[in-house]
Amino acid sequence: MFDGLKIRINGRDQYRLRSHHLLSWVYMGPGRTGCPRYVARWDAFTFYGDDNRCTRMVGSFHKQYHGGTNWQDFTHTQFVEVVELVCITFGLHPANLILSNVEVGVNIIPPIATAKVLQSIVLHRKSRARPMDTPAQGITICHPDTPHNKRTHGNIYRFKIYDKALHMGSVCKALGIEYEGPTDLLRVEIAIRKMRELKGCGVRTLADLMEPSTWIALRGYLLARFDELLIVEPEVHPAGLRSAEVVLLGNAGDVSYWFRLDKRRRWEKRKMLSGIYMRHAPNGLTAKLVMLITSKLEELNDGPTAYQDEEGTVTTTIDIPRTITPLNV
Repeated sequence: MFDGLKIRINGRDQYRLRSHHLLSWVYMGPGRTGCPRYVARWDAFTFYGDDNRCTRMVGSFHKQYHGGTNWQDFTHTQFVEVVELVCITFGLHPANLILSNVEVGVNIIPPIATAKVLQSIVLHRKSRARPMDTPAQGITICHPDTPHNKRTHGNIYRFKIYDKALHMGSVCKALGIEYEGPTDLLRVEIAIRKMRELKGCGVRTLADLMEPSTWIALRGYLLARFDELLIVEPEVHPAGLRSAEVVLLGNAGDVSYWFRLDKRRRWEKRKMLSGIYMRHAPNGLTAKLVMLITSKLEELNDGPTAYQDEEGTVTTTIDIPRTITPLNV
């Protein structure tokens, strides 16, 4: 479920990692404030720091587990295993690692060709779908923070929906290995840039991501955001529609049509379009995608089952050791 993560390093860990024998630091010149920037790379992670400290690490536990690729399924059990391994290697504790960026997503085999799925996604709320940067072929939908507030300006989150098979083909070629996944593989992902977006999911540290209950909460978040996408159902042209409905179907895939409408009219047209699809395509593309995403996310969360205590409270927890001793590796 989780791919790219940005993690803040705090306290004494900053100084210890800066001198860790597994990290070979390279000077990258002065930063924005004039302070020296250093970078060290280790497997699927990049570490950043200054003269004396390591302040953050960026990377993918998914890629770390699978040796540099991330098209394969990545379960809760596998995630916990690789997090513990990395933390032991560097003498870290997941509860002390603060998240500043989380990518929540899933790889699914789509019901139709991946390219046709991408062509069917028009916008999310009031933000339009735009082509992704190469080498990924897909769409991205950004949700900026309030533009006039310079202190918080930036992306709150953004969708990344793309052809994972095509992307992995180029990645594997660069790694000198053969891509062995399905020819059609769709990646549906939301990259959260402002952690307040996940305030209701109880996500703050890396340890939080190790909880099966967090996977359930973030599954709900991903599905809720996905449900807000405007997805045009292909090949839906039923007879007997009113003239207004015919016009709407003809314009549904045109982004400029939706942007010409004010908020109230846009809501009315979205409701009308949903009604048409519910009557004439109840098991169409959108419904199938939701089913596939839900099923895959449930499959990946193979952590400990929930249990009910004497007061009726349902919890799903895992035990994390209070201290982790670093290995000399």
